[in-house]
Amino acid sequence: MATKRINLYAWLPALLLLLAGCSNELEITIPGDPVPVVFCVVNPEDGFCYVTVSKTFSAESNALDILKNGSQLKVDDAKITLEAWGSGYKLWETGFSLIEDTLPANALQSCARSCYKSDKELLFQDLCLYHNSGKSNYKELRLQISSPQFKNIAYSRVPILRGPLKVSPLKRMALDLYRKINTDFKCKLDRNQVRYISVVCDFYYREKTDQWADKCAHIIAKNSVAWQQIDPVRDTVNIRMHENFLNQIAAAIPDDPDVIVRSFRYMDFKIIVGDEYINDYCDTYINAASQDMAVYTNMINGYGIFSVARSIEYPSITFDGQSLDSLLFGRFTRDLHFADW
Repeated sequence: MATKRINLYAWLPALLLLLAGCSNELEITIPGDPVPVVFCVVNPEDGFCYVTVSKTFSAESNALDILKNGSQLKVDDAKITLEAWGSGYKLWETGFSLIEDTLPANALQSCARSCYKSDKELLFQDLCLYHNSGKSNYKELRLQISSPQFKNIAYSRVPILRGPLKVSPLKRMALDLYRKINTDFKCKLDRNQVRYISVVCDFYYREKTDQWADKCAHIIAKNSVAWQQIDPVRDTVNIRMHENFLNQIAAAIPDDPDVIVRSFRYMDFKIIVGDEYINDYCDTYINAASQDMAVYTNMINGYGIFSVARSIEYPSITFDGQSLDSLLFGRFTRDLHFADW
């Protein structure tokens, strides 16, 4: 489960490196002593916390040449501390240990950063303030990163984000993509804190080549839902899935000519909410043209992001009859050879 969660956020720090390939004019080299480039999104629902660290560099050659040998950008000697504070006191802390990166070995960004995992499990499940009447002792998180390679300690602190409360569905649901019945995903949020909302789906199915195999496609079903959609009276947000979701399924499942037939099993949906920092980070880098690239950071003495996200899961979702027929025979997915078993 931890691997799945870290992969959920892995695409965000990779944006800078991927965008670097768009233009040789993108200034990603920074003169002077190196400073850390940090990515950390703490989700109290996760078992552990992960931090990736790289560093700035100065070079007269093409920046892409440096990235192709990205091992020199790693910071394998960092000392990292995450602390939870409340009422002016430190209530909890953990160190971090270097681990192997989980991205594919041929990914450019995988060799250009160091990945760390918290030594302790996150013990913040009581932070859903809708469940405990707002009496959580934890008020903010603090992250500190130091290394002999850096002159100064990089640090940041952010308020703890209150968790969402599931409103509906409260049990297993058959998803209707054509709105004959109300099958929205609905949850209650803190509209004063939440500035980022996304929906991800793990789509479970089986496929047969010479034998049957269980498969899962990870789908970003809705990315950055407008937080302004939160109902100002009820503090709720409704997430609707439409027919275009089938197109996303088709894009997420690899084209394999050896597959004879596939069988749909179920879907697990997750709504992820984030604070203003992750929202500003995404606004800065997603769909940004290289020539207009700005630098976003909420790290002191460093670059990158330290942020808090919360999530809520809707497991074992299936399709209603018409939506399942569209999966089997519709224009988006008929070439995937799903059959009604």
